[in-house]
Amino acid sequence: MPLGMTSSLIPNDIILFSSICDGECYTLWILYVGAIDSITFNLSSLNIYKKIIPMLVSLTNGSKILAYISGTVTISSSITLLNVLYIPLFNVNLISITKLVSINNYFVNFTSHS
Repeated sequence: MPLGMTSSLIPNDIILFSSICDGECYTLWILYVGAIDSITFNLSSLNIYKKIIPMLVSLTNGSKILAYISGTVTISSSITLLNVLYIPLFNVNLISITKLVSINNYFVNFTSHS
């Protein structure tokens, strides 16, 4: 993506937190409705990665940061995330539900009981 394209993260849209950890959680992935892109802070999470044209990412505090690397992450044998942005200043990993559904052809259903 050309410099100037943005990825926004909206804190009220965090919908799943699988566990709580103190500090950096290398294996914790948060499903995030407001994220346009999936993001990792752990380069070793990426199976394959490449340098990309710098992409401006908007953070929830209003600041912006550039992502220079994108890659593929295998969460499980049935879940692979493509085009995950590497941002080392993060301390969590985010899964964009939008990308998970559109790229992997998954179905996500939210109810008041789940």
